[in-house]
Amino acid sequence: MNKFYGLALALISALTLLSQSRIAIALKPEQVNGIAREITVLIPSEDDGAEGIVRQNGSGVIIAREGNNYTVLTASHVLCKDYEVNCKNYYYELQVVTHDGKKYSLNPNSIRKLPEVDLVVFQFTSDRDYRLATLANYELADEQFIFASGWPDPKFVGKRERFFNVGKVLPKAISPLFKIFPPSFGYELIYTSVTYGGMSGGPVLDTEGRVIGIHGQNEGEKIKEVRVAIGFSLAIPITTFLKLAPQSGIQGQI
Repeated sequence: MNKFYGLALALISALTLLSQSRIAIALKPEQVNGIAREITVLIPSEDDGAEGIVRQNGSGVIIAREGNNYTVLTASHVLCKDYEVNCKNYYYELQVVTHDGKKYSLNPNSIRKLPEVDLVVFQFTSDRDYRLATLANYELADEQFIFASGWPDPKFVGKRERFFNVGKVLPKAISPLFKIFPPSFGYELIYTSVTYGGMSGGPVLDTEGRVIGIHGQNEGEKIKEVRVAIGFSLAIPITTFLKLAPQSGIQGQI
């Protein structure tokens, strides 16, 4: 009898632990920000403008590593002038700046555009240890809290620093109201975070610090020729990327 009782207790304890391991535990916002800080990269570039060289930037997220080669996921329009086609015409002087301020050259030969969405992966090389993002593969819920991380262009916020902002997921049904790019570009995640130009390609995280989307659009209004963000943003769900990952050549490394 005692042996049976002990076995029953052991089974109950094991099942309880298994159940608890599946319960999502939300992190504090500062903890999520700490994760976002380490996985978010700045991607500065240059381009020819009507009045000379135009310097701009985008963002990205480190998602994989093989040896000293790190893979970054970002929006195609951050790197490519021809992002709607095949992503072969890149911006000039592309670099990657990690959270510790180190600058790395981007390997153009490593750029891989994912089909039919505004996503691209590329690699840079470093012997330093950088944190990799955890990618979340689940269906998002309306009203779910999320966090957007990225590097706004200084012309929007006055200085060069990473931006981190909370928001909530909005219903997919309203997505046609906020389309800037064609619907086929994959922007199906809508949320209330205020974002700025330059944050495209940066990660959207859940309350556990997992990446649930790649930011790429925001709603805004022009006031005296200055575009002002009004608080609605769009991202490509990370589930879309995971479905296409085998075509990016990095399966097994994520």
